[in-house]
Amino acid sequence: MTSHFEADHLDGHDQLSGLWEDGLLVWKDASTWHERLSTWLAPWLVPEGKAALERLGEQDICHDNFAWREDILAPRLNEDLDLVRDQLAEDLKGATLRVYHGCRVANRIR
Repeated sequence: MTSHFEADHLDGHDQLSGLWEDGLLVWKDASTWHERLSTWLAPWLVPEGKAALERLGEQDICHDNFAWREDILAPRLNEDLDLVRDQLAEDLKGATLRVYHGCRVANRIR
């Protein structure tokens, strides 16, 4: 069942989904996605969510360890993390993503 809040988000969703159309997002170049993601995420954050995330500053987050979603992002959302993730995945269908996969070895140099 769709919550009242979720229904409100999805009704206005078309405006935000267009943020990703015809965009090239390069994971290693935050200037290609940070502003768009911040704009897209804003309606999903609790009132102090953005400020709380900004206070955290840059985090050393491993891209293959998704615990940060539960620890850092989920407490600042006003809707279920899975719903937000699924909506972002749907909206990103209009974008081209350039990402890289690598391995983190135990003796890596930081």
